[in-house]
Amino acid sequence: MEIQYQLVEGKTDTLGMPCYEHRFDGLVISSDTTKIDMNFVISSLKQSYWAGTRPETDVRRSWAHSIGMGLYDEKTGTQVAMMRVVTDYAVYAHAFDVWVDPNHRGKGYSKAMMSFFMSYPELKSVVRHQLTTADAHGLYQQFGFNHLRHPERFLEKWTGVDSSKKPDIEL
Repeated sequence: MEIQYQLVEGKTDTLGMPCYEHRFDGLVISSDTTKIDMNFVISSLKQSYWAGTRPETDVRRSWAHSIGMGLYDEKTGTQVAMMRVVTDYAVYAHAFDVWVDPNHRGKGYSKAMMSFFMSYPELKSVVRHQLTTADAHGLYQQFGFNHLRHPERFLEKWTGVDSSKKPDIEL
């Protein structure tokens, strides 16, 4: 999908960078975080395998310090998809919380969100794009993602709650 970025006049993200939008088929993808429906974000993440038990305060904090991108019905403003990006705006960007409402899956919305992210104007100098997935390798490989080039160089330390476990409550 070719993205036609439109600058959102007078809007900046949490770090003061410009916001952009792309319109297609009665939908709009936007990095204007004032459009993000946090109820949608929170309820969506409760359904996810990676953040099902993440506390709401942590969800809000993580989204407040990221580029939040949403996909919305242009007429109603209803949010139907999301992702957030953690970046230094220079060399590194990591996509998190990529989600499409189950009622809207199979329409190419994940691909649209990834296209928006991968060619985002403020991330043109980024040389390392990363993400983590347990089940969507095929989607992300379409955008050039592969296993770590040098996994031996990467270290991680896990602390606290394992948020990848499903919550014990019914949704």
